[in-house]
Amino acid sequence: MPLSLRSPTDLLHHLRSASTSTLLAYAALLLLAYTISLAVYRLYFHPLSRFPGPKLAAVTWWYEFYYDAIKPGLYWREVERMHREYGPVIRISPHELHLNSPYLWDTIYAPKNDKWGWGIAALGLPDSAVGTVSHDLHRKRRAALSPFLSRRAVEKFGHVIYGNFEGFVGRLREARDARVRFEERGGVVGKKGRGMG
Repeated sequence: MPLSLRSPTDLLHHLRSASTSTLLAYAALLLLAYTISLAVYRLYFHPLSRFPGPKLAAVTWWYEFYYDAIKPGLYWREVERMHREYGPVIRISPHELHLNSPYLWDTIYAPKNDKWGWGIAALGLPDSAVGTVSHDLHRKRRAALSPFLSRRAVEKFGHVIYGNFEGFVGRLREARDARVRFEERGGVVGKKGRGMG
């Protein structure tokens, strides 16, 4: 049946009457078109497209995934290799740059700079100062906390920290003494660390 669509309603009727295999073919074509257009956008039109780096890293997160999951934890070595090949500023994923020069920090990290939403969302604290993406809102939240984190305020609560630390050390000493007494009585430690004797 030839496909002649005059309106969105015709398309809807056509999709309703299409077989499952036809719908799967349309979905596959749509996915392929989306993937190709996303790759073209990330390579040529994305704000980071002018920075050097492997094209595969610029197009997809799979490049980073390979070094972090398949070769567990070795992406840092790949980033070092990329710096040797491409220079001090490289694109390591579709939305990330990596710097290898302290002289560029002031250029990249301008005084007013929003945090990266995707990266900061991993903290799971959107309503906290550290989890705030917007620079202006972060500044307000940080200002509210500043009096509590000043040197004077921290010194004021030093006794609380030292008291808790002394309590912790006391518990460690008690555990050590209990262990010594247990061993002096001829106690034997079983597989799970419990006394048997």
